[in-house]
Amino acid sequence: MQKIWKTNSYTTLAVGLLAFSFVPYGLMLLLPWFSLSLEQNALSITALVVAGEVFQWMAILLAGKQLITKYKKRLNPLKWVRRNRKKIHAAPNSVYVFKTSVLSESDISVVKPHLDNLLQGCKWNFDLEDCDNILRIESNANVTPALIKIFNDCNYQCEELS
Repeated sequence: MQKIWKTNSYTTLAVGLLAFSFVPYGLMLLLPWFSLSLEQNALSITALVVAGEVFQWMAILLAGKQLITKYKKRLNPLKWVRRNRKKIHAAPNSVYVFKTSVLSESDISVVKPHLDNLLQGCKWNFDLEDCDNILRIESNANVTPALIKIFNDCNYQCEELS
């Protein structure tokens, strides 16, 4: 429990230092309103840039690998383009309903890795309270043949309901 608190406090401190690292750069904008000599202006600008960089590097060292791995997927510009392209061009999802012979959570755990692999980015769920042990899938593509093959390979029955 205490380790989690330390991790969060380091992250909070790192984000605070990163935000504070912009203050020296902002102070450089105020220098023309002070009556300083050319040498004093040059020293002030140098000191402010160094201070800003020191705060930035301290934040990076504190946050380190933890923050980078947490936001790595979100910071990849290629994923931004792909994500937006999918949202713009994606057809509305169709709902496919299947009658299955899956009876319990342990049965679901057998087929789950296969379903996750086949249905990447699709929503799916089982309704084991229904008499037909329904599997519902929201997908842009018709996955029925591949899904039936997966169930047969795992020794379960599956048929699409119309």
